[in-house]
Amino acid sequence: VEGYGNFSIVQNVVLVLISFGGGWLNQCVLRFNNYSTHFKFDIFQLYLITFFPLSILCFGILTLMKVGFVISIIGSITMFLGSLVALSIVFYQSKFNARKSFYFDFVRILVFVLMVLTFHFTLSETPSLLRLILSFFISYLISFFLLLRVDYKFFKISIDLFIKKFDKGYFVLLFKQNDYLFQYG
Repeated sequence: VEGYGNFSIVQNVVLVLISFGGGWLNQCVLRFNNYSTHFKFDIFQLYLITFFPLSILCFGILTLMKVGFVISIIGSITMFLGSLVALSIVFYQSKFNARKSFYFDFVRILVFVLMVLTFHFTLSETPSLLRLILSFFISYLISFFLLLRVDYKFFKISIDLFIKKFDKGYFVLLFKQNDYLFQYG
């Protein structure tokens, strides 16, 4: 595929930002998860605070790479969804629920491969970079929808709470209440 090199660079930007932005949250879940709903809410609030700016950063980096506006948007949304999926999977891992963790990753990889093949044969006139990025995006989107099937109520309450309390004072309070998450060593 002639556009694979460009796809690889875009994919790595997305994956590095997922790791950079979410790695600390993933470690916090693995280290401090007390299996309470309050802890999970706090982690998702911190996720939303972290990943909205990172999505803008992702868009900026991809735009500077001159991959195109559509690919920059799709890449940024993929980064946001991918980090949410990764964080949700870590909650399953912290509960030693390997089956669900494996299930989400397996479905994501299978969908990616199937979409690459489908787009290769049905959208052959479309640039390969766009076909690959769309496949990457759809794989995370399907994983996200599977998560919604499992945790819809939690996601809805968490996002509603975030929107209701959206201000600087809430962010400061959230970080102060969870300062133990930042104590490593």
